[in-house]
Amino acid sequence: MVTGKPRVTILVNYLNGSKFLPSLLESIGRQTFRDFETLIIDNASVVPVTQELAQQSQIAIVKVVRLEKTLRLYEARNLACKDISTEFIAFHDVDDIWAPQKLKSQMDFLAKREDIDLVFTGFRPFSSLTAEPRLSNSNSIRAQTLSLEELARSYSVPMSSLLVRTSALKDLGGFRADYEIIGDFDLTMRAAEVGKVAKLHKRLTGVRIHKGSTGSLKRSMQVDEMRDWESTTGPQLNSWNSWKAHYQDEIEFVRLISGLQSGITKPSTKHLLGLSSQRRRLAYLRFLIGSRRPKGTDL
Repeated sequence: MVTGKPRVTILVNYLNGSKFLPSLLESIGRQTFRDFETLIIDNASVVPVTQELAQQSQIAIVKVVRLEKTLRLYEARNLACKDISTEFIAFHDVDDIWAPQKLKSQMDFLAKREDIDLVFTGFRPFSSLTAEPRLSNSNSIRAQTLSLEELARSYSVPMSSLLVRTSALKDLGGFRADYEIIGDFDLTMRAAEVGKVAKLHKRLTGVRIHKGSTGSLKRSMQVDEMRDWESTTGPQLNSWNSWKAHYQDEIEFVRLISGLQSGITKPSTKHLLGLSSQRRRLAYLRFLIGSRRPKGTDL
């Protein structure tokens, strides 16, 4: 039994996510690392999350902060982080899941690497219409410390995989409150600039892909935010010139996906060849294949 002040706060941003609440609570409740508290920030949902929680059985005790009006996603997270006093903060989106040993693997790693400020895990995508994905159940820890340039050239860091030292988050000034989509990317890159970031290669996070997610609904906003970041934060970071072209390729990829989703653009070989990296060309093809699959199939 954990007594006294916990070491980790699991922060959940909640906005009308009742259909994902049971799997979220199960994901948190089955963690083998138990020295944590759970804080849900209710971003002015239509039905307060406290009412939804009251209908769930066998749930862990959680703290809930309900906002009077819906704020931008990272503005809401900053508000929640402001008063967190635990040593670490783990972020868990309401529609994602964790493997049971996710937190334990990260905390065991950080116990040996006190120089690391932020650690994330491998992940596996899954659709909202299928069973949970197969995540790692291994107890081994294979980790890699990443430089800013290494992180930029192959960025793949889901919000729900992040665990950050609270002191480092506050030293960085928290998230950029004017962002709705790329606030976690911005934070991770700035953390890599001034400290050390590491990846656990085990797939310990399940990222749910569905049409109602913020990322799916607001692709055009993501493009706008990425372009803003390119003109403001990016040039201030070390080695920017060495991966600037790669970042611009990322913007083009998201722009193409946004156009395809909205029906503004049609699939084109010209678009494929316009992407400079093999990684993004393959992702573009995977998106086209996935968009043609019958409803109810997995990714």
